[in-house]
Amino acid sequence: RPSKLGHGRLASSSAAAGRLEPLPAGSLDALCQDAKCRMTTSGAYLWSLNVSDNPFYMRLNHVTKTNGLCNGFFWGCLILHSEDLVLCFGDGHEDVERTVRHFHKDQAVLRYRFLCAKTRCKTNAGGLQASMPGEERRLEEQRSAEQLVNEFPHLLKLVPDSTLGLKFRCGARAMLNSHGVLTLGQLKDLTARNRLHLLQGAVWGAVAEDCPIDTIPRIDDELGDQPKSTLMIGGIVERCFQQKLLLRGFERQGKKGAGELLAATWSQLAEKICDEELQIVWLPAAACEALGIVAQQDFAVELQLLLGGGPQPSAPLGTGPQPSAPLRGGLQLPAPLRNGPQPSAPLRGGLQLPAPLRNGPQPSAP
Repeated sequence: RPSKLGHGRLASSSAAAGRLEPLPAGSLDALCQDAKCRMTTSGAYLWSLNVSDNPFYMRLNHVTKTNGLCNGFFWGCLILHSEDLVLCFGDGHEDVERTVRHFHKDQAVLRYRFLCAKTRCKTNAGGLQASMPGEERRLEEQRSAEQLVNEFPHLLKLVPDSTLGLKFRCGARAMLNSHGVLTLGQLKDLTARNRLHLLQGAVWGAVAEDCPIDTIPRIDDELGDQPKSTLMIGGIVERCFQQKLLLRGFERQGKKGAGELLAATWSQLAEKICDEELQIVWLPAAACEALGIVAQQDFAVELQLLLGGGPQPSAPLGTGPQPSAPLRGGLQLPAPLRNGPQPSAPLRGGLQLPAPLRNGPQPSAP
């Protein structure tokens, strides 16, 4: 009921700093017009006010596009008539679901951090309080939270003791970058010391909007119908050679193209790491020792679920798994790999394996 919803803003004057003041008469129309303009230029299709009316959790004249709750008490959107924005998980967390569906699709939602509404969540009469008393609402919110985290693990995680029962993540790319363990400087160090072969068996990850290697076509079959902007993909550094390396994608059930090999040059890998489009998220013990860093004992379970796999515990350190699947172009890499003639047929994307291949095991002729 808008008549009982008071709107305020963070005071801008130094004398009233840290306090709220009511919006001037007629401000709501100006706010809606501003939101429409910002959505048009930013690519966002959903906007809202700040969740909290506590000045400590507000920012003066700040509008953010990051992943975060667009609270259900006051919001607006541009209508897309898109089926993937239809709410599916009931009323328990309808505002959370609306937020993540828009962020998943657009990679942005607008939140006016200096504007808020004076309301009393879960205590005002009417609404969900009337249709879902106490325990019933709690169970509905719990069910909705679990379903949302299951569909959007890159945007949400369960936090049972919190107010919402879940927490918003910073997004797929930021999450991936936070788990990166190989810097560009460390990659250059391994190159200078001729130790690149120690990266065999490492785990890589990328956001699907960024094709891991520029010269290789996008893996559209693997992405299926899911939006490319947020799906995370990953795999193992399977082979390291003098000029190039082979990356194998994790096997993902129901995904076409999963488990295939991709070829890249070391300069391409360095460029992707520099541009934060691909990250090495786990290193074998031998590589950690060579870089003088602490060996990784564990691999984040949540990241493993998002990428579709993790380190191969049965593989010897620094060697990676032994493949038997054919490469594009008809080449076979038999297991175990031994010294032998070098293949000259092009890999996927037209890349050639140079000869001689000095670092790492040598593939035999088909």
